[in-house]
Amino acid sequence: MKKLYNYWLPDNENHFSKFIQRNADAGQPAEYQEPVRSKALSYVDKKIISVDIGANFGLWSHSLERAFMENFAIEPIDLHCKFLKLNAPCTTVIQTALGSENGTIRMKRNTENYGKTRVDDSGETTVPIQ
Repeated sequence: MKKLYNYWLPDNENHFSKFIQRNADAGQPAEYQEPVRSKALSYVDKKIISVDIGANFGLWSHSLERAFMENFAIEPIDLHCKFLKLNAPCTTVIQTALGSENGTIRMKRNTENYGKTRVDDSGETTVPIQ
């Protein structure tokens, strides 16, 4: 496990780290997708409840929990939830995938880019779906 600025990430994580470090090197906030998040939040009048679906390591939830009164994060992968809870400790984490029916599904992780985790019948991880 490594800490990069305000984020905890797996030691072998390189995708998110690259963007966070690039922003810091450019004198911008050391955050992932900060301009996109700021633009999205500019459309929100009442920051009461946020829901981060597919929260991954909590890079958005980290900021959302500071902007909203209450934050929920939906994330099915155990490893991701471990880092999500470290990066967004005030966020309520719901460990499940979302879909049209209840059950389980298989997901495939991409350790080159954890953000590319996806539903895949050949995936190595079985997760609940609601």
